[in-house]
Amino acid sequence: MKESKNSLNGFITLLSSSVGQSISRIGFIAILARLISPVDFGLMATALIVVGFAQLFVQLGFGQALIQQTSITQSDVSTAFFVSITLGIIIALILILISPFIGVFFNQENLASIVVWLSFLFPLKSFNQIQFSLIQKKKNFSALAGKELIAFIFGYGAVGTLFAYFEYGVFALVYGEVARVIIYTILLLSQYHEFEIIFSFSKNSYQKLIEFGKKMTIVRLINYFALKGDYFVIGKTLSVGELGFYSRAFGLMNFPHSMIGNVINTILFVEFSEIKNDKKRLTKVISTSLTFLFFIAAPISIFAFMMAPQIVNVLLGDQWNEVVTPFRILSLAIIFKIGYKITGTLIKGLARLKSYLIVQIVYFVSVFIGAYIGSYYGIQGVAIGSTIALIIMFVILLKLVIEYTFYRWLDFLKLSINSFLFTVLVVLAPAILYMLSNQLKISNLFELTIVGLSLIVSFVILILNRTLSFKLGYEPIRSIFKEVLLKKLVKLKR
Repeated sequence: MKESKNSLNGFITLLSSSVGQSISRIGFIAILARLISPVDFGLMATALIVVGFAQLFVQLGFGQALIQQTSITQSDVSTAFFVSITLGIIIALILILISPFIGVFFNQENLASIVVWLSFLFPLKSFNQIQFSLIQKKKNFSALAGKELIAFIFGYGAVGTLFAYFEYGVFALVYGEVARVIIYTILLLSQYHEFEIIFSFSKNSYQKLIEFGKKMTIVRLINYFALKGDYFVIGKTLSVGELGFYSRAFGLMNFPHSMIGNVINTILFVEFSEIKNDKKRLTKVISTSLTFLFFIAAPISIFAFMMAPQIVNVLLGDQWNEVVTPFRILSLAIIFKIGYKITGTLIKGLARLKSYLIVQIVYFVSVFIGAYIGSYYGIQGVAIGSTIALIIMFVILLKLVIEYTFYRWLDFLKLSINSFLFTVLVVLAPAILYMLSNQLKISNLFELTIVGLSLIVSFVILILNRTLSFKLGYEPIRSIFKEVLLKKLVKLKR
């Protein structure tokens, strides 16, 4: 009971921080989109494909390997630091050397200098990942909350906006990212840890960590190709400008995942790793997690689909109108995007990496085939291909969840029907307001505001309805929201 309470408190704490970061991200993206061109955003997206791929080899999965171990020693931690940071330096140097060829491959001269700047961050990111994993393993989620938010606001947000204002173009995004990582590193260093930060190598510790770490690296490698497959296809078959439009569409779709999915993943990986031999508890946790996902994400998905033109216009401006259609298509994948993160975290937490690897290969193939075929119809076709791939990925992972727990297809069918009924009730009033506002031809900002507020009010009223929560099976969510609201009220009274 105490462990569940700690996990719940950790979830609430991290979610609050994540919501703050997402709101800040929306605000700064709205500013940057008006100061930086779609082509520059496309250049940055292309650079991140390369840098993100190289970063997979930096940590060798040692961070998650530390979490997987029942107990760890100073030697394990020191070895993880030593290997990760050493690899960070080596791979950064390799990237710097081959950066001119990367620019030639993508036919973009500026790409080389962007890759060089981002390569300097590898040692810091390696250090941060081990620090993050140690805090995550201790379930000290309050120590994580706020740090990413502060780093984003004063790093990427403030620095990026400043350089964008002075017309640095794509390098405003680069310098913003550099500032964010540096600030985040300083904040993590300020956190007390049970283990000292020592750089030493132990063969025994290395062998213990690499066994899980190398498997995790292979899984993450395939997963990365799948996640960036659509970007790669657009970058090679279409244009940098279209990649800029698509990256913003995908970024908007990814906001709920960034806000909810990453928080759930941070907490659940530790939870699943600890209870991997208790099938009954695993079933309860995955059932509650999927319930939370469907009842929260489904209304968000419908709202994003309905209000896509207004969202794009208000957040990005008129020059980004081509984002509307791909964003509308991708918004239908929000549930599956977060859902595969939850189900995938269970499989990784159980250390069933062979099964997860096979799923990732299927996902990788699905994304590339879907994106390539879709590219003949522009970024809208790529969006359709990516959405289908996400659905396939979620269904296969759900099948594995059913295999490894007591959760059943009948439970999922019931959840789907109940969440559909709940979503219809939630979006009913917003949909009516949307149709009325279209007739009145009011401004996009005002329309987005009134429809958005009506969605929030409808959701809160229905989610706190005790009778409905028992009938539709979302009582765990009602309890969480009730606890969050009570805490807020207590703080206000003080």
